[in-house]
Parts: sequence; structure tokens; C-alpha cells
Amino acid sequence: MSKTIWSFLLFSALSLFFLPCGVAEGSEIHKIRERGMLRVGVYAEAPGLSFRDPKTRSINGLEMDIAQTVARKILGASGRVEIKEASNPAQRGQLLDEGDVDIVIANFSITEERKHIYSFSEAYYSDNISMMVRMGSGIRNFYDLRNKRVGVARNTTGEKTARQQMRERGLNFQVKEFISNAMVKAALDAGEIDCFITDYSILRGYIEPGLIVLPERLSTEYYGVAAKKEHIALVALINSVLDELRANGELDTMLRKWNLY
Repeated sequence: MSKTIWSFLLFSALSLFFLPCGVAEGSEIHKIRERGMLRVGVYAEAPGLSFRDPKTRSINGLEMDIAQTVARKILGASGRVEIKEASNPAQRGQLLDEGDVDIVIANFSITEERKHIYSFSEAYYSDNISMMVRMGSGIRNFYDLRNKRVGVARNTTGEKTARQQMRERGLNFQVKEFISNAMVKAALDAGEIDCFITDYSILRGYIEPGLIVLPERLSTEYYGVAAKKEHIALVALINSVLDELRANGELDTMLRKWNLY
């Protein structure tokens, strides 16, 4: 056997050794090892999940902690993470489509529609689609949105839920789409809309005097780590990491650390 072939076989065996039991290394994992870096797509608008620290300007949160744990599983203790931030919700999938990242962990809800396009890990967090309104608006629940103006970020589960609930409950209101959640919040502040519908984890970052999140929840969302559809081995590895974090209590520790319980 030539020295080159022997070296290759030795490298392959060592690579498999560092993978979780039952997970075979796919070409995508091999590429991450060769690069020495895990490329991660995030959307930093959800306090506790992914958000930009106002002092350090770094992106922190539960999702970053999970991404770093995945990087260490693939690359060892010194595993590096390269962050690519989506500027709006629609760009989360685009980062994967265009090959800019290996995974997206960006309060990305697992839906049947998205599962046809991407591979998702098990859920690492659950959230609810909620409603934010101005105090004194007279809006107390979803039915009070009749003939009102509702703002949503385009191509999000918030938009989908608003339209679906409107049809199912036989209501009629105007749905105004915006590119980002920040733009929806600005429209609410300016009085251009009456209600802002999106994930509670995002809305809670916008709570301030004069604004309230209504107690009614419109749907339950489950966030998963997304990868390209064909990257099954990478998603299997991520699931093994999540299982380990649950089993050893580290996921609970992370949730408490970021006030997400």
C-alpha cells in the first residue's frame, strides 16, 4: 500500500473517530474540516436567541452558543465560527441557497414548506406568533383587528399566520408587508400600522413604554438549524449535539443564561 493511500485512510479513520456514534461523515463535513471553519448564518433581531451586543457589537445568544458547540464537535476545541448576518428574514434561506454558509441558525421556524427545500435539525426552541399594539389602541385580541392595518415582515411565518388566521376567522384587515422587522416596528411607531405580528422572541426586544404585546398567541413555532437539503450527515451531527446538550443539562443552562425560560 502506498504511503499516500495509507495517509488518506488514516485521516479518514481519525475524522470518523471525532464524529458522534452512528453519524457517518458526509462531504459537507469534510469541507468544513478542510476549511477549518464553520460558516453560520444568523438573524440578530431576537433578544436571547441572536442579538448584537450594544457595547461590543458582537452577536450573542442561545443560537451562537449552539453554533459554537457544533463547531467544536466538528473541528475540535479550537473550532472557529464565521458569522454571516442576514439583513432581513428572507435572506436567511438565501444564505444557504447561494452557498455562503454551512448552516443557518436564525430563529428559522420549521415548516412543511421549508422542509421541502432545506434539511432541518430537531427543534432547539419553541416560540409563539404574537401581536404588538400601541396602548390605548382598543385592540385586545385578534378579532379587534377587523378593518385595521397589520404589519408583517415579508416571507416570514408571522406573515403566513396573519393571513391564515384572517381567512379562518372570517376577518378582513389590510396586511402591509415590510422587508424587515425593524421596518415594521418603525411603521408602528409612525402610526402607519395598528398591529405588528411576528415571533414573541422578536417582539419582546421592541417592548417600550406605550407598546404592549397582547396575551393571545396565534400559533406555536419550532426553531431548527437549517442546512442544504442534501447535507443529511451534517444535520444528523447537529441532532447528536442537541441530544447531548439536552442529556447533560447544558441546553437548560443556556436557556437560563439568556433568560429564555
